[in-house]
Amino acid sequence: MAAWPAKSQSPLGVVALPAYRDPESDPSGFVLLRTCGRKFPGVEGGPPQRGAHLAKGSTPSWIVSDRAKLADAFVVWVVEGPSDMLALSGVVPAGEVVLSASHGAASTTKLPLDLVAGKKLIVIGDCDAAGVAGAEALATRTAAVATELRIVKLPSPVSEKHGRDLRAFLNDGGTIDQLKELADAAKPLSPSKPGGIVNADEVATADSKGVVIKPRTIGQSCEDIQNITDGWPRRVGHEIFVHELDSVRWIDNQPALFSYIGSKSLLPPNFRRDSNLHTRGDAFEQLRATVESYEGISEYPHIPQLDDHYYTCAMPNPNASNGTGLAELVDRFSPSTAIARDLIVALLATLLWGGPPGARPMFLITSDDGRGTGKTKLAEIASMLCGSCIALSHGEHIETLRARLLSPEDLKRRVGLIDNIKTGRFSWAELEALVTAEVISGKAMYIGEARSPNLITFVATINGPATS
Repeated sequence: MAAWPAKSQSPLGVVALPAYRDPESDPSGFVLLRTCGRKFPGVEGGPPQRGAHLAKGSTPSWIVSDRAKLADAFVVWVVEGPSDMLALSGVVPAGEVVLSASHGAASTTKLPLDLVAGKKLIVIGDCDAAGVAGAEALATRTAAVATELRIVKLPSPVSEKHGRDLRAFLNDGGTIDQLKELADAAKPLSPSKPGGIVNADEVATADSKGVVIKPRTIGQSCEDIQNITDGWPRRVGHEIFVHELDSVRWIDNQPALFSYIGSKSLLPPNFRRDSNLHTRGDAFEQLRATVESYEGISEYPHIPQLDDHYYTCAMPNPNASNGTGLAELVDRFSPSTAIARDLIVALLATLLWGGPPGARPMFLITSDDGRGTGKTKLAEIASMLCGSCIALSHGEHIETLRARLLSPEDLKRRVGLIDNIKTGRFSWAELEALVTAEVISGKAMYIGEARSPNLITFVATINGPATS
């Protein structure tokens, strides 16, 4: 217990937790927690509001729940922060110890390994991107010195920031028995079976005095990749992607691929360089040609769901609504007639319709009252219901338009908007052919020849149109 800052007229009551870099030395730092359980206030021009405060001069080290038991402990739990450590240390069995990194998940690569060598490690990170990355980085470093290592994934969704942590799990009624069940179910990572991807195996010679390098086939290496990543990556055409944190990430080069594989295998892929062995580039191209393939990717649903389409979203129950919300939305656009109202409903329904490619009508939005009546706003809000729109220009060169529609970002969009057409007569033969084409094909930027099913709904805004 201490008062901090010592020279302040209004010091805060704190608990100072010592942190160590090796089993025998004095503390190499201290982590402060407020005795009242609240966060430390932010300081203008200094640290922001935070749950723990590092004492000046502290270096990345381990906070230990019971240092006296560490030498004899075989099972060691590694958690993300001091609050998690304190919460878990009160429920682990006698003889087991809890550790936490003094400087948070981002400091795991700087921590010494002497304190965890020879232990069975159970690593638990927070349910956010930093927590997952920190747990995997720690596992990568400690796998070679630990007797066994397992990563426990808490039963909460992973968010980009401020995900649920171990303390919240325990406060909500989670138990040490549940944590042990999650640990037992997790895939163990041990020095003898590191889980890395290789292009050759080391086979002991008959006299056990040496090893022989035995090449693995490219098919074996790619199968190992798919096993470790639970079937990823996948592809649209020849472009591969992974689905992480509710979004799609395109893997467009081999460094990106092997960085992703390393994060899943917990050890860096090890491809030896030899003329008799396949390369990382070979594996990259093999995956592009052979992994599970889809016609397209959607971040929003289709009703009915399209075959050969990968959805990053959950499928809604179309019978779960009585249509009240839709009616209220359409009312906001003040349709001038009952027919105009039905057409607005048809536009919104078309964007979610899982009908065949090339079967979506083009919608023309106009008003007898001219400018400022909300034509563009109707198109933009409609497109927002399924992402956003692709802004098109009247008379744009058709090959340029095709290339844009085939780019990875625009492939996810469902509305092509031609806004504020100036001419009183709208005619665009190439667009008319594109609206009903089942497949959009052309040269995609940085890719070459590409094709995709035509699921675009084209929308134009114009005052007093004549069409041909």
